[in-house]
Amino acid sequence: YQRRVHGGRGGRGMLWSPGAEERSFLDVQEDEGLSDDDTDSVDSAFDELLRDVDEGGMLLPVRRRQRNCKQQKEVVELTFFSEIKDQLVQALGSNHEVQTCLLEINSLKFAYVKEFWETVRAIVFALVGIVDDGNCSAKQFREKFMELLDAKWLPLLSKYAICPASQQEVLFSLADLCSDHKVVSGSWQHLLKYLYDKDLVEEEQFVEWAQKTESGGQHAELMEKSRPFLDWLAEEGEEDDDDEDED
Repeated sequence: YQRRVHGGRGGRGMLWSPGAEERSFLDVQEDEGLSDDDTDSVDSAFDELLRDVDEGGMLLPVRRRQRNCKQQKEVVELTFFSEIKDQLVQALGSNHEVQTCLLEINSLKFAYVKEFWETVRAIVFALVGIVDDGNCSAKQFREKFMELLDAKWLPLLSKYAICPASQQEVLFSLADLCSDHKVVSGSWQHLLKYLYDKDLVEEEQFVEWAQKTESGGQHAELMEKSRPFLDWLAEEGEEDDDDEDED
């Protein structure tokens, strides 16, 4: 008479007979040697299971589970943003090279499984938070913000704003910051021109951002402030087309 018990390598189990020395599951696990990866996977799966059950062990309703998942994602995002900001503050205080900071931010990007546009958003939020201490005017803010970018962080931001989505995210992030940082709203036209002059955001992405913002009915006040700059861009484009036709 023989039967299988849980344990053994690869979860295949091990043979046990009535005359064999009794061993607990923990003894089997210790003797057969589950790897650290195996135990971490078990712990992770168990933690995930606990998040989806109530105190009585009953599975939570779908809406409750979805709400828990959303809250977990928000916590992860806030932690990611906080670590990016801490990294930039540390780099400023210690005068780290941009390349060193880039390596650190890349590590965070991969650790949190973030896209380029999400990393751009975190960097923009961090830089605005560093510059705006709540006591500066719009003029003081934009001068300091542009000075900070010119001195160090423009190359860093350019490394991530390399595709249409991440370039548009520079604009979306700044727009989303306007409610908590009035100095951003007060500097809006200057910021748009700066981003254009520094080739951080291409002309087409300004237009795409404006179209998406208008269609979504968001940031109406900013769209009014953006209109002179967008009109100027359109005129510049027409002049370039005329020059090409003449050639």
